[in-house]
Amino acid sequence: MPRYNFILNEHSSGILHDVQSKLEKALNETDAKVISISGPWGSGKTHSVDKTLKEIRESRRIRIARASLFGVRTIAELKLALLDSIASSAGGIRSSIQKKLGWARNDLPAVLGKVHTLGPLANEMVMLWSTRALAGHLIVLDDIERKHDQLEMSELSGFIENFKLNHGARFILVMNDEKLADVSEWREVHEKIIDREINLRPRPSDSLAVAMATESKLKSALDPLLAGCGITNIRVIKRIITEANRGLPAEVSPDSATARLFLAPLVFILGTHLRARAGQSTTHTSFRLEMDGELVLDAESEKAAENIGIQRRHALTACVIELIHSGALPQDRVRQILSQEFSNEDQHALSEEIRSISNDYDWDPDWTDSAAHAAAATAALSAARHLNHQLLSRALHMLEHIGSPPETMKEALLEYGRTTRSITSRDLKRISKDEAERLHEKLKSQLQEEGLVDHAPKKEADQNSYDPDLYRMSIIGTFGYSSATDQQSAEWFAAQLEKVNSEELRSYVVDLLDRGGSPSLAEEHVSYARAFSDACRLFISSTQHRRRARMVQLALEGNRPMR
Repeated sequence: MPRYNFILNEHSSGILHDVQSKLEKALNETDAKVISISGPWGSGKTHSVDKTLKEIRESRRIRIARASLFGVRTIAELKLALLDSIASSAGGIRSSIQKKLGWARNDLPAVLGKVHTLGPLANEMVMLWSTRALAGHLIVLDDIERKHDQLEMSELSGFIENFKLNHGARFILVMNDEKLADVSEWREVHEKIIDREINLRPRPSDSLAVAMATESKLKSALDPLLAGCGITNIRVIKRIITEANRGLPAEVSPDSATARLFLAPLVFILGTHLRARAGQSTTHTSFRLEMDGELVLDAESEKAAENIGIQRRHALTACVIELIHSGALPQDRVRQILSQEFSNEDQHALSEEIRSISNDYDWDPDWTDSAAHAAAATAALSAARHLNHQLLSRALHMLEHIGSPPETMKEALLEYGRTTRSITSRDLKRISKDEAERLHEKLKSQLQEEGLVDHAPKKEADQNSYDPDLYRMSIIGTFGYSSATDQQSAEWFAAQLEKVNSEELRSYVVDLLDRGGSPSLAEEHVSYARAFSDACRLFISSTQHRRRARMVQLALEGNRPMR
């Protein structure tokens, strides 16, 4: 085979340019008869091959035949597809046969559909014709992993070996090697037939650069979201870009915190629905909304959604769910909501800052505690000056998460009180009991004292209300397993978990599981730690509170709540 000696276009981008350069180099090496390109679906493998082959055609004449193995059952079917590729300039093999034999075009599909099922003679006709026609070609076989089960890998490798050794053909094999059904058979023939191997493993930013070549605010906004979900499928990214452009109104900047309210669930939910999110299981993830409008995900998706800051109880998230269910984005409603929300852009930006402070505190060891506490205090005071209960609640959870001094929380609550008292009562929106239950405990108490939410009914403080077991649980939850006794079995712990309120449950489960996993746990406390982890499993299987069970399950799996 001749050397091609062509130079790739310098405008090819990123990792795909690197793949094309490697393919160019391999094609210019005469001993590289069979080249494989592997990578995930939608990563740009076919795009890279097409672009490289285009460069080849522009540099010199080269005979190319190509076929997809999707659903191909036999070598005869494969050869027929390759012959059709060669004759494509004349309308395909069907057109060629019609011209040479004069058969009616309407009769050709039936005839050709039977050619490889009419026995050895018909198969031999295809074999003889294809051998001469395909000799000396560069043969591109795509979708190797999607061939029919009837086509054995050994048959395919035999076809490749025969045409490579006896008929001067070269091959480019394109596949998603992670999805090969007959992996063991492929490994057996891999060393025998592959001369050069190119792996395409793009990062989300690489795939985004292919899907969106020019820099823009939307590209900048999508980059961290795609990275957070590990989405590299170019086709899926293009779909996300299309829906984003449909939903974003002109006055809302794509890189604003308001736009993120829409873009975050769009990337996550569409990416998961199309099975493009990294680490996603093979089972289809279902999405639904609770009666109160909260997005419900499977346990696997909880942490990933949290990491990119999805507001699970938001009208824009519900709109993205509607896109999945109906196939069409409620474009006018999305734009209307975004336009309304944009008036609160400073609050949305502050919400992102609060989330960022918690994240940076966890993942930036060079950020000093004093600097983190100062940033958190400033953000909390800013949140307190808005009449937005959920925003302040998130700020208070942030202060707890990073361990800010108690005075910081008190100052934020005092500032919030001054803000609410500075306006007339008719401008203050009352808080429902259900909404109040989702707020930070200290904020809920303050709102109750100021008459903005109904007080929870108080229990009579009599002798019968004292629960010694619950009191013991509070001691253990606060001071650890050193406060436990022989009476604290798995069943005992599980019974107490049913009694405590949601804030205590979250605190006890996370803290005690952390203590139990600590290498410094005293040997005499190991049995209590085991009893507590067993109790968490008992609680999950027995409790009637689905959301509480889900929270405990996440804690057992090593996840921790974003405070």
